[in-house]
Amino acid sequence: MALNEIKTRFAPSPSGQLSLGNGKTAVFSYCYAKKNNAPFILRVEDTNAEKSTTESLINIMEGLTWLGVKWDQGPTIEEVKQGVFSRQHFQSQRSPIYEYFIKKLIEEDKAYLNHDGCVMFRMPQKPWILDDLILGHIEFPDNQEDFIIARADGSAIFHLANVVDDALSGCNPLSKGCDHLNSYPKHAALFEAIGFPVPEYAHMTLVLDEAGQKLSKRRSDQYANISDFKRDGLLPEAVINLIGTLSWKHPEGREGFDLVEMCKHFDLKQCTRSNPRYSKSKLLAINSKRMQGFSKDELSKRAIEYGQQFYPNILQGLIQQDLFDRHISCCVGGSRNLKEVFEGSEYLYDKNVQINPNDIDLWFKTKDDFAILDIVKVVLEDLIWTRENIMVAIRGFCKDNNLKMDKVCQMIRLATTFKLISPPIDVVLFTLDKLESLTRINSFIEKLDRYSYSKAKVGIYA
Repeated sequence: MALNEIKTRFAPSPSGQLSLGNGKTAVFSYCYAKKNNAPFILRVEDTNAEKSTTESLINIMEGLTWLGVKWDQGPTIEEVKQGVFSRQHFQSQRSPIYEYFIKKLIEEDKAYLNHDGCVMFRMPQKPWILDDLILGHIEFPDNQEDFIIARADGSAIFHLANVVDDALSGCNPLSKGCDHLNSYPKHAALFEAIGFPVPEYAHMTLVLDEAGQKLSKRRSDQYANISDFKRDGLLPEAVINLIGTLSWKHPEGREGFDLVEMCKHFDLKQCTRSNPRYSKSKLLAINSKRMQGFSKDELSKRAIEYGQQFYPNILQGLIQQDLFDRHISCCVGGSRNLKEVFEGSEYLYDKNVQINPNDIDLWFKTKDDFAILDIVKVVLEDLIWTRENIMVAIRGFCKDNNLKMDKVCQMIRLATTFKLISPPIDVVLFTLDKLESLTRINSFIEKLDRYSYSKAKVGIYA
């Protein structure tokens, strides 16, 4: 029996989050299938009951969906949430199938029981040669050892279950990480032993960090899980763009492309054999560039979708106070990610934030400092309220009074946002609108008067 048709699959073990490396394998397999008008399958390798969790599987499936990867066959997220695990797609439900092949191998003297009761596969002693679609021609030693294919309780382990499922589903080629390369002789031998042709293989190179080390789940600074990208407001197009540059290059040399474009041109045989290095700064730069090209309507749409999931209270506050539209207008062309649209924006609608006295002491140290905001308020009162006019007025005030721009902006920022970190001051004041900005500055001045009086009583400003 020959394998003439292309059918690719992604077969994760649901024991953790969808990593950048596994995301790359899934995207590359998906693109190769779509380039060739072939099906792409999602299969769940959950034979390790101790490590497999529903939460991990949902994380993986939602990560793939966010990236735009749609499987033609496989479980749905709703089915998994409802506890529906079909025999067709979950290895944990396919024990009778594996038992059939284990028994068949034993009967044909291709497998045997060892002293512990485990089933061992009798490895043929012959050369094993792989012509990998990515890594090229590879020869393995002919003295491969026998290996376990079933535990003492009869349950199949990874090697047998993986091969049986790939054989019965007719998947070809098989994409795997190159850390599984040494398993090729075992799997090729199993394909032959159960009477199926050996598929083509494409072993994906490993994604390394910028120092050339393997990405680690334990290092939060490496920022390499798909759910992390999503949570921190990155765009799926930016992540796809980054993945597309890991071991593959657009044939036209284009740096900016989406998943649809990648599917049109992708070929496993064009992937490089060297391990790519993941750069967090490069990903952030790609994302920022895409964000800066958004129209107001597009940014508004993306921000609502993101805010509903990660910042529902801030989104609701902005909408209820009729501030969302103006806030988005100020974010167009300036926000580097969707998180920046929401993070720290509570000041726009929440006036009950307590100001840190240390922040006041930092910028209001003399009687002259306390008088600055009184004059700023007068300057702003006569403005036609635009971002440009606001900045021109503040710059002119600083120049006329020989004051540093940073100092005055921080004073205004503390008065209007109640903190020292915020978007640019023209964005803050314009979004609040003129009346609200002046009201907050006036209220802050009154607080300063009471604050300076209390300080004076203990001799600090005497």
